Amino acid sequence: MLQDTYDLHVYGTFSLDKERLQQIQERRSELKFLPANKSEPTPEFMGLELDVLQAIYLCRSLKENFKIVALPTPIRYWVPQISEEEAFEIAKIEHLRVIQNDPELQLGPLTDKVFGRSYQMYGVAYGFNCANIKAQLAGYVPGTWWVHVDMVDGTVWTDNQLDARKLICYLARGDS
Repeated sequence: MLQDTYDLHVYGTFSLDKERLQQIQERRSELKFLPANKSEPTPEFMGLELDVLQAIYLCRSLKENFKIVALPTPIRYWVPQISEEEAFEIAKIEHLRVIQNDPELQLGPLTDKVFGRSYQMYGVAYGFNCANIKAQLAGYVPGTWWVHVDMVDGTVWTDNQLDARKLICYLARGDS
């Protein structure tokens, strides 16, 4: 994921008209990465092609200076190749596999409520969850089990992939 080319996935109301672009570049000349016009593939992307460090820097600068919240997202996620329905079918297969391999988890039914593009932490995978009774009995709140299905290739994300995505998002947001 680190070797990917990144764009910025913007959350909330966003516009980059000519006047605002000029204002941003006057205040912060190092933000030369910004496009001259916002003709992105989807409304929430800026239409950039940056390396991960440039993308993280630009996300932090936009947040700190202009209250624009964005996350670095590999450009291959401009247009998802997997629908929510297809992702849910993949998630159901993974849910069944986990139940069969680890019945002690006591997983409830998988919800078809999708946490897709608007799910800020990831922005690259559909997320589905269910109750994890074992975790709830142990006092964990909310006590859920999650499965994330990649929006482009339909693979189920591993914990390592999720952790890498969380780290990139954490650095980009500048959380303390």
